[in-house]
Amino acid sequence: LDPDRIAHLRNNDKIDLKQIDADRTAAGNQAFVLVQAFSDQAGELTVSYDAGADITTIAADTDGDGVANLVIEASGSHADYDNFVL
Repeated sequence: LDPDRIAHLRNNDKIDLKQIDADRTAAGNQAFVLVQAFSDQAGELTVSYDAGADITTIAADTDGDGVANLVIEASGSHADYDNFVL
């Protein structure tokens, strides 16, 4: 899975995921839920920082298998980023 990249993410920037169905296993369009780690539930969204690579990864699981189906990478440390439109 090739990630989308954001080069200059600021904490006041919004990432709008509202139009993406967070749970492909259920009818309708569900919203993502921000969690610390995947727990095999569809609709989970995580934010993690890799200091060695200086990359923040935003990952979403839309089918509940505990594996990201959507990945966004942002340059720099944004582990506390939570300005999503869900």
